[in-house]
Amino acid sequence: MRVRWLVLLLPLVNMGGCPPQQPTYSCCDKDNDCTNDLTEDQCLGIGGTTIYNSMMCGPKTCPSAEMACCASDGTCNSVAKEGDCTSGSQLYKDKQCSSFTCPKVEMACCGSDGTCSTVNDVSECPVGLYKDETCSSFTCPQTQAACCAPDGLCIDITGRAMCAGDSQRYDGKTCSSFTCPVGQVTCCYLDTGDCKAVDTGKCYYWQGGKVIDASACVQGKCSTAEGRCTPSDPKKDDVVLVNYIFGQPPPQCNSRFHDVPVGNQIWHSNGLFLILATGTDLGSIFVVNAKSRSQEAVDGILNNSTFPCGAGSLGHTVCASPKQTFPPGDVLLVHGVFDQAIPLADPKYLYQLGFVFDADGVTTNNYQPVAQYPKDFFKDTDRWYEANYAPGSGWTLKVTDATGGTLKQVTSPARIILHQNVVTLVVPASEFAVPQPKFRVTAFRHTGDYCLGAVKDCSGDLVPAVDDGLYDWSAP
Repeated sequence: MRVRWLVLLLPLVNMGGCPPQQPTYSCCDKDNDCTNDLTEDQCLGIGGTTIYNSMMCGPKTCPSAEMACCASDGTCNSVAKEGDCTSGSQLYKDKQCSSFTCPKVEMACCGSDGTCSTVNDVSECPVGLYKDETCSSFTCPQTQAACCAPDGLCIDITGRAMCAGDSQRYDGKTCSSFTCPVGQVTCCYLDTGDCKAVDTGKCYYWQGGKVIDASACVQGKCSTAEGRCTPSDPKKDDVVLVNYIFGQPPPQCNSRFHDVPVGNQIWHSNGLFLILATGTDLGSIFVVNAKSRSQEAVDGILNNSTFPCGAGSLGHTVCASPKQTFPPGDVLLVHGVFDQAIPLADPKYLYQLGFVFDADGVTTNNYQPVAQYPKDFFKDTDRWYEANYAPGSGWTLKVTDATGGTLKQVTSPARIILHQNVVTLVVPASEFAVPQPKFRVTAFRHTGDYCLGAVKDCSGDLVPAVDDGLYDWSAP
């Protein structure tokens, strides 16, 4: 007779009705502090390591793992806890001071005479500090200014270095020949032309504020002597504002602009008919190189507050999507001044505002239009920055590399700022192979058919005209 055995594997059951308890051990957390009576899961939950051979914490239960905490001057301090590495220092968890040399953080400190000194800590340079620059590759700006504290203390600085705390910046002044005011100052706001008395240190340049003499504030308005354009051409005032925020002195408004007649006609890109400039009428262009913007300055102007992507207090800024962080370094500013304000919204028309360049100075690789569009606005260029508007979708930024005639959309941190009648391109100078690239500013408005329909409901303008080539701003 065959016998079959049935074997059942049954789980162990605690007949008392209570679940079995997990064993507990000592646990060393990430700071090497020891805690008693934690299960494996509890220890893992706090990021710790279970010590299986120890039930109770002792003085040497947790190993003393030293980590290197490096100060900006290269000094190495051994710490056992992450929190012991003070703010401003760099923690190296897998390094020990006995076998590791801390790197020194070198920063450029610019003196009032334009000399550059290398510092390792921000406290060594209270003014004139460029955190993201080194003296070996950076030329200190020569522009002088005085920083005045509310108590009248004066410190000389250069370039667009920030004044500390509530100190007030006075461009073109030096402490040797200037007495800091105490109490209130008169502040001129370049975007509106209004002026008023404010507490010392409260006339902020990133709000378009500029300290002026009290006598230059007449009935709440700044006088023309304080850097505004002449009353006969107030449309250029916004150029003064943007340049000032970027650390550039106000231009001579009637001499440094390339002016053209308004109310003119231009050829459509197909060269078959003329279109009016009404609604997109360019009256002048102006270009400037803003030198050596530090990351701190760029962050304050473009990446954080003054000109945020979208609507802002000083204009509407059009950014590419996805948004790119604007880098430090030289900045190219190109302004187009229109006869009337460019609308931020329009239920009927589409807009194309373009800044087109010969970015490398090589004419043989520039874009050439097809035969049926001989007057193409972008002819003889190879890099395009366009602010495009369509009803329902708003303003967008498009950047195109047209080198060799092949059109390729590229990423860029460039911005186009729309403020009243001024359209400004802000772009890193590093995007160009030549220091002063030739360019053209264009504008086109239509109902969606690019003015090729039976009804010619469109307008446009460009400076210079296609037949006149590109604007050469390297010429005196």
